[in-house]
Amino acid sequence: MIQIEKTTMMRTKETVEWATPSPPPFYCFPSIPKVTGRDAFWEMKKHGPMKKHYEEIELPRNTGMGIYISAFGFLAGFGLVWEIYWLILLGLAGVIACLIVRSLDRNTEYTLSAEKVKELDEAYEKKHRG
Repeated sequence: MIQIEKTTMMRTKETVEWATPSPPPFYCFPSIPKVTGRDAFWEMKKHGPMKKHYEEIELPRNTGMGIYISAFGFLAGFGLVWEIYWLILLGLAGVIACLIVRSLDRNTEYTLSAEKVKELDEAYEKKHRG
């Protein structure tokens, strides 16, 4: 039992999630790490830092639609609990309308150029790692 606990404690920081700095930048990884096995971060630590190869990163645009959908969902739920039928209909109509508007939006992503990623990563490294 003790050996299982020691092994678990030793193996907790070997996955790629531990390669992201804290606090993480908004793009997470400046380049996608190459994972060849289960303990990719451990392998990266053993073989030294990998050479950074910057590529374009496609990121989602920020939207407030989740807040609107949850507000209409709350109204529908409140109406269901208290049997307020017009509020149920209003909430469901609002949720459906928000989902339709969001699904028809074609401008949901943007791309960071490789140069911008490199610039942001170097500034981040300078600020957080000295």
